[in-house]
Amino acid sequence: MNVNAKGRVNRAKYAAIGAASGAAIGGLVSRNAARTGASIGAFVGATIGDSR
Repeated sequence: MNVNAKGRVNRAKYAAIGAASGAAIGGLVSRNAARTGASIGAFVGATIGDSR
């Protein structure tokens, strides 16, 4: 697999995991918090995936 493609897949994988966990935690509070948690989780996940 190409190095760039592998990095993109890693970044997307971490972003998806971050979005899911952020939405789950925010969902305990409200729908709006779930959306906010998902977006912040995706951003943090993509940042982590980019640094690895």
